[in-house]
Amino acid sequence: MTTQTTARTTRGPGNFVPAYAFVDRWAVLQLVKDTAEITGIREREISILAAHLSVLPKGKLNPGQMLISYAQVTGILERANCMDERRFRRGEARLEELGLVVRKLSGNGRRFPVRDGKGRVIDAYGIDLAPLFSRIAELQHALQQHRDQMAEMRSIRSRISATLSTIKRHAIDEMSNGLAERLADFRNRLRRRNVPLVELADIETEVMTLSRKYRGSDPKYCRNDHIGCDQNSAKESADSGQIVRHIESPKKEYSIDASIDDPKKVWQRCSVLSQFYPETPTTLPTMIRALFDFLGYLGLRQTWRETLVKSFGLSNALRVANYLAEHIESISEVDAYIKQMIAEYRRGNAVAAGTVGLPLTAQL
Repeated sequence: MTTQTTARTTRGPGNFVPAYAFVDRWAVLQLVKDTAEITGIREREISILAAHLSVLPKGKLNPGQMLISYAQVTGILERANCMDERRFRRGEARLEELGLVVRKLSGNGRRFPVRDGKGRVIDAYGIDLAPLFSRIAELQHALQQHRDQMAEMRSIRSRISATLSTIKRHAIDEMSNGLAERLADFRNRLRRRNVPLVELADIETEVMTLSRKYRGSDPKYCRNDHIGCDQNSAKESADSGQIVRHIESPKKEYSIDASIDDPKKVWQRCSVLSQFYPETPTTLPTMIRALFDFLGYLGLRQTWRETLVKSFGLSNALRVANYLAEHIESISEVDAYIKQMIAEYRRGNAVAAGTVGLPLTAQL
C-alpha cells in the first residue's frame, strides 16, 4: 500500500490548533478506547479507526494538518483484522454518527488525493479524521469526570456496605421482623453493575435512616454521628465499625524530609490523590478546595474536613487524605476514624502508617 503524504494546512478559526500541538495517534486511539463506555463506540469502530490512523503520515501528527485517510477500502481491510467490506463501511458510517470522522467522498465514491502542479497532496477524498483530533480535550475532560464519578460511586458503595454490616451486627435479635429481607434487598441493589449515582445516593439515604433507628439505643454509638462525643465513646464507635486501627501502631520517632514538605511537592507524591487531579493546583486556595472535594468523595463531613486541615496543617492533611483513600474500603465510620486519628496525633503519636508525625503548632 502506498504511504500517504499530506501538506500542512491551517483549518478554520473554529478548529484552530497551534502548530506545536503534535500528538501521538496511538495515544489518541487509547483515549477513544478509555472513553468507549461514554461515547458508545464499539470494538468494530475502534478497529476501523485504528486502520485509518495507521495510513496517516508517520510520526506524531499536528491536528492542524490535513488528516484524511484516502486508501481504498479493499486495500485497508487487512489493517482492520480482515474485516468484511460491508461491515467496514457500516462502521465508517457509525464513526461519522459519533462525530469522530467525516466521510468526504467523491461523486463516484472513490477515495484519492488531490495534488498541485508540483505533485504535492493539498487535499483528498476519503475519511477525514480531523473531528477526532479536535475532540481530544473534550474526551479527556469526559474521561476525568467519569473517573471522578466512579471513585465517588465506589466510596458510596463502600460506606453503604459497611453500614449494612454494622446494622446486621447490632440488630441481630430483630432479623426475623423483616429486617433481614430489607438488608438483602439493599445488597442485591448494590450488586447491580450499572447503578446510577443518583440511585446510589438514594440507597445510602435509606440505609443511613435505617442505621439511625438501630443505633439510637446502642450505647456504643453517640448522637450526631460522633460529633461532640467524648474520646472513649468515639473509640468504642470506631471498634464497632471495624475500623482498621493503623493509628494504634507503636510510638516511633518520625521526621519529615524538609525538601518534600512543600504542599505542592507533597501533592505530587500522594499516589492516589494525584491520580484524581493530574495537574497540581497552582495556588494554596485551589489546593485546599481540591483537598476538601476529595475528602468529601471519601465521605468525610464538612466540619471534619475543616478540623482535619486545621489540626494537621495542609501538607500533613494531604498525606492523611491519601492514606484514607488507600484504606477507605476497610474504614467503616470515616468521621470517627479522623477524630481518633487527631487525638493520637495530638498525643505525639505518628499516624497514617507513620507518614504523619509530630503535631504542628501552626494553624492554617
